[in-house]
Amino acid sequence: MRGFAATTILIVMMSGCLVDDSPEPSDTTERTSRPGGITVNCPEYGFPQMNHTLLMPELRPETKATLVTNRGEIEFVLYAERSPITVCNFVQYALEDYYEDTVFHRICPHVIQAGGMTNAYTGTAKPGAHPPIRNEANLSELRNYKYTFGMARTPDPDSASTHFFINNKDNNYLDFDSNRTGVPPGYAVFANITKGQDVADAIAAAPTVPEPDDVASETGLVPDGCGNKAPAPGEETIIEAIIIGS
Repeated sequence: MRGFAATTILIVMMSGCLVDDSPEPSDTTERTSRPGGITVNCPEYGFPQMNHTLLMPELRPETKATLVTNRGEIEFVLYAERSPITVCNFVQYALEDYYEDTVFHRICPHVIQAGGMTNAYTGTAKPGAHPPIRNEANLSELRNYKYTFGMARTPDPDSASTHFFINNKDNNYLDFDSNRTGVPPGYAVFANITKGQDVADAIAAAPTVPEPDDVASETGLVPDGCGNKAPAPGEETIIEAIIIGS
């Protein structure tokens, strides 16, 4: 393990809920978190210390982290104060190296998803080692702005486990106050990219099989909707490590 190097299956975020009908992206700098200085102690939220050599850290309101991929690095902050359960769950899997050698298996123009597939083409998945977590979307009230991280889930709001996604545009129809059928209480946001936005854009721009328009024609969604049957990347983006506290 490299320091804090990190690093079931929840491939489907929701049937019909990934239709790309959000407004065009706008400036998202500093729009998601207003920390009050509270330090989060993960064991207090039901995340035990893992063993005597690897301890769950106390997390500052905006803890830094780095996602290392074969395409480059993405630096981001974890909003521990606003989404403590979601962040502690993510950190727990990262410290257990769960995410190492998993791939971005779902590539859409407006969202990219990773967190538990070791092969995007065969559907090879890693099971989550811990119970699903409670949905904090309507508690944190953090929005799915461009370059934020959110938790993927099934139609069950409290089913998120290991899979996460990065918003490549403002996807506010996934927010806690969305009136879209089946979305409430929303998709929990827990982090925001601070450096490496170009890497996220490159992952989203990678060729896919099938193309998003082909998927749309098969599912009856609008072009580039990227609904239930999501396209796989033509070239895999592999997560090499997730470093907490970088």
